[in-house]
Amino acid sequence: MESLFSSGKVTSDVLETYSSVIISDFEKLGKNRVILDQIIRRLYRIYTTPVSWQSLGKGVDVASYNTTREYTELLADSFLVAILYFLDRKNRQASNKKNKKFYAA
Repeated sequence: MESLFSSGKVTSDVLETYSSVIISDFEKLGKNRVILDQIIRRLYRIYTTPVSWQSLGKGVDVASYNTTREYTELLADSFLVAILYFLDRKNRQASNKKNKKFYAA
């Protein structure tokens, strides 16, 4: 944090530390680091584009979109990703079945 305040930049050492902590947390939960990396890269590519869980899983080496959903929700639970669900104005409720947007938190 000191380097951020003094230079206004995040150093590669700090990024490496954050990355290793995130990977370690996922591995403690029994998650695969390769799949995590693929999902993060996919989220970066579709950033702010409305997509379904199935579309998000394309290009990720998983058998089911549920795996992609699980990893992404874990990223959201860790405050690393924000998931914005479609809001049905008529019912004033979020729709889990419609496309959603993903933002870096």
